[in-house]
Amino acid sequence: MRNKGVVIVLTILITLLCIYFLSFTLVTSKIQKEAIAHATAKNGSLDLTKKQNYLDSLWNKPVYNLFGAEYTYKEVKENELSLGLDLQGGMHVVLEISPIDIIRGVSGNNQDPVFIAALQKAREMQKTSTENYSVLFYKAFKDANPDRSLASLFTSTANKDRVKLTDSDADVMKFLNSEIEGAIDRSFTILKTRIDQFGTSQPNIQRLQGTGRIQIEIPGADNPQRVRKLLQGAARLEFWEIVEPYDPQLSQSLGAINQLLLKEQNESKVAAVMGTNESATTTTPTDTTKSALEKALSTAAKDSTGNTLDSLRAATSSPLFALSSQSIPFYYQTKDTATINKILRRNDVRAMLPRTIGFYWDVKSNPEVTPGVDDLQLNFVNIGRNGKPLLSGEVINNARLDVDQFARPAVSMTMNAAGAKVWAKVTAAAAAKRPQGRIAIVLDNYVYTAPSVNGEIPNGNSQISGSFTNEEAKDLASVLKAGSLPAPTKIVEQAIVGPTLGQVAQNQGLISMACGLALIVLFMVAYYAKGGWVANIALIFNVFFILGILAQFNAALTLPGIAGIVLTMGMAVDANVLIYERIKEELAIGRKLRDAIKLGYDRAFMTIFDSNLTTLFTAAALYILGQGPIKGFAITLIIGISCSFFTAVYISRLVVEWMVRKGDDANVSFETGISKLIKKRKVYNFIANRKKAYIFSGTFILVGMILVAIQGLNYGVDFKGGRSFTVSFNKPVEATAMRNALAAAFENSGTEVKSYGGDNAVKVTTSYLIEDDADVADDKVKDALVSGVSKFTGLQFSENDALIDDTHFTISSSSKVTPTIAGDIKNSSVEASIFALVLIFIYVLIRFKKWQYSLGAVIALFHDTLFVISAFAFARLLGFAFEIDQVFIAAILTIIGYSINDTVIIFDRIREFLGFGASHDRKAVFNDAINNTLSRTLITSGTTLITVVVLLFFGGEVLRGFSFALFVGFVVGTYSSIFIAAPVVIDLDKSPDGEAKPVKA
Repeated sequence: MRNKGVVIVLTILITLLCIYFLSFTLVTSKIQKEAIAHATAKNGSLDLTKKQNYLDSLWNKPVYNLFGAEYTYKEVKENELSLGLDLQGGMHVVLEISPIDIIRGVSGNNQDPVFIAALQKAREMQKTSTENYSVLFYKAFKDANPDRSLASLFTSTANKDRVKLTDSDADVMKFLNSEIEGAIDRSFTILKTRIDQFGTSQPNIQRLQGTGRIQIEIPGADNPQRVRKLLQGAARLEFWEIVEPYDPQLSQSLGAINQLLLKEQNESKVAAVMGTNESATTTTPTDTTKSALEKALSTAAKDSTGNTLDSLRAATSSPLFALSSQSIPFYYQTKDTATINKILRRNDVRAMLPRTIGFYWDVKSNPEVTPGVDDLQLNFVNIGRNGKPLLSGEVINNARLDVDQFARPAVSMTMNAAGAKVWAKVTAAAAAKRPQGRIAIVLDNYVYTAPSVNGEIPNGNSQISGSFTNEEAKDLASVLKAGSLPAPTKIVEQAIVGPTLGQVAQNQGLISMACGLALIVLFMVAYYAKGGWVANIALIFNVFFILGILAQFNAALTLPGIAGIVLTMGMAVDANVLIYERIKEELAIGRKLRDAIKLGYDRAFMTIFDSNLTTLFTAAALYILGQGPIKGFAITLIIGISCSFFTAVYISRLVVEWMVRKGDDANVSFETGISKLIKKRKVYNFIANRKKAYIFSGTFILVGMILVAIQGLNYGVDFKGGRSFTVSFNKPVEATAMRNALAAAFENSGTEVKSYGGDNAVKVTTSYLIEDDADVADDKVKDALVSGVSKFTGLQFSENDALIDDTHFTISSSSKVTPTIAGDIKNSSVEASIFALVLIFIYVLIRFKKWQYSLGAVIALFHDTLFVISAFAFARLLGFAFEIDQVFIAAILTIIGYSINDTVIIFDRIREFLGFGASHDRKAVFNDAINNTLSRTLITSGTTLITVVVLLFFGGEVLRGFSFALFVGFVVGTYSSIFIAAPVVIDLDKSPDGEAKPVKA
């Protein structure tokens, strides 16, 4: 084996890295258990607030020491293998920025009837188009006004430096698209700051590039109304005058507050010590002249238990000052901000502060001021007697990234006429102060910057400079523009998973992994003896590497991701099966064991490489064009395929060669009694029976398509739009009867109710109010559902899914997809499938040098796809209504990857046989190649089907349709590789029998 040392070093490095990253997951798991134990009462009830407070208290504290390096809980959480929402519960939201309002705002709220008509027409066109709204708006405008320039709609005082009447339509469109893109960037910046309020729940936010949408995931979110309000609230940009802590009036007030808190602190200590020593204190004459503190000290001095006087030492500063940074006052660690907020919001403390004083925290720590420390500054501001800011965001015309006189990043800002007039007075007053005053720029109650004012700014054109990085200056410009243009957001997709349902999914995922692994281990040992044990070692390395690399990439493990791991386990042994079958072939012709092992690995290498690469193409298509959990599945599949290639080809070879080298030749075997029995099968003439296969497949697909045309397919909400709810009960309910009750509650809108994973849960899908974007629509639909279910069952609704009993039901999960995003998901699914097929066609063409092979492979893949869709139609006819959704598309692309894997292996063997220059006809060559690889084809299909059957039975209702599609797809994929792909190449290639031209590698 070449480069053996490199393989060993690489294996050790990957193993150590995986251990390192997975160790963080073990630490967080331990802390979570401790938090649950801390928050669990004697009666077994769990106080979620108490649990969260416990975790928050550890956020910035060291909790893990690894060889001298200490990690805080925050750092540990950032490096752990996190769980997806479907495994722990939480809320998934996709927000869309409204381009209509952006364009209307850029126009200065133009009331031109032509402009308004174009906006409305574009909105209607958007319902059936995938083009950007700005493009549709332009088409609508030009259709009605072919001779009018677009610039005429957007020339205004606010846009005087950006749009001119002489500008071309292309220039104006460039300007509009830039403003829309800028609005999305601003919304992203604002939302990122807002969701950070969720602290240790580790929310995740990302832009969905090319869509104008933002995806947010908040694990553990249990208050959807609060989340919706937080995410959709309008941005509030304000300018406030900073009041420095050394201001005489404020300084005096802070001193008085400190004394108040000190008094309380010392009195509580006195009370604690007096209570402790009450039983030990002997009777002494009463001295009314002594203070309570002196009495306590006297008592403590006589304490026979040995208590020291340190516990009574009077403090010199309250938490208001004690928690502050020692070097810079009023800078606090993030974990202490809640304590300071609690103090400053007390009524008695507020009464001591001047009525004109308010306070805001910095949005993030400043490394220039507190390097290496996560400290936030507490800013005091002058709110005046009316509580109104000096200026608000609507006065800003524009803000952009710039450079100052020293070529440092800065932000330039312009205001409208009214704002410039006020700004001149504000800046003149601030500049006149000694030292110079500062103005805080506050967005959503957080201070982004508070620059000093050097002089009066008369024209509204300002430059804010300081120690900004390019990124920080860009973010500040986005913040300043947040008030200049409306950028309202609407929720176009939403999913909520309750913690109980998440825990059920976790258990189902773990059972699936354990069962799949156990069955494959048993099969490999039963079929390949010691070779099977080697394959199992490689398989365990494979699963370990997948989990470790997922942790390194900071990826979340989802239920589809677990399905990907289970699937990878089945596909991982495919490479070992190929190698072992090759070794057995070499042994059968009389080669020595060592030579057979070397040739087996060498000759199987390119076949394994080809088959893995084609499967990677489908995984890449899923990742590039998929959304939500499908991306998680794709990432897991990509990592799994890469790891399985390394472990099966290299690690297993290391182990096998080590076993042979240590003189264990006699005991190294790749056969058992079972494999020998299967080996004695007869040769089948597959090519001669290809037309029968064509007829069977054609008939099945034709009938299936007729059923699809008659009864349709059961599309999920992510393909047709709508709302879906999982309603759980403590006792069985009848889904059909409930549908009639809910139809009335939903005002006879389209409604489906079906059992979900058992007879004590139902899945309700409805189109009721799906076109209504308002938040109240979500609440109205939920209220209608709760009312309808309560009326039908006589049960009461419980928000807590852990409190279901014979008198209560709950909504375990819910999702919402608007028709617009449903159309986008459907289109992206089709694009992903076409993209994968094109990549496969090109690669097979490159590898086999003949278009007949490429077309034969693609025809077989189309056959597999149509066969699975037909199977779903037959299943629906029989009463099994599996949904067609994103997960179904993931299954189809997985089937495509698996099927082409089989097909490429057969094509490789055909190419090898043709390369021998055989004298018999091409049909015989093809038939020999299929028979020669049949054992490998059936064994790999069998091992993969084992894992699919495990998913089908143990993967839960969420993966039921996915597992059924894979089961049908893998069976038909194996069938098509034998009866469709290779025979189609024969029928397409009209080379005369007997020529058998070699296909060059």
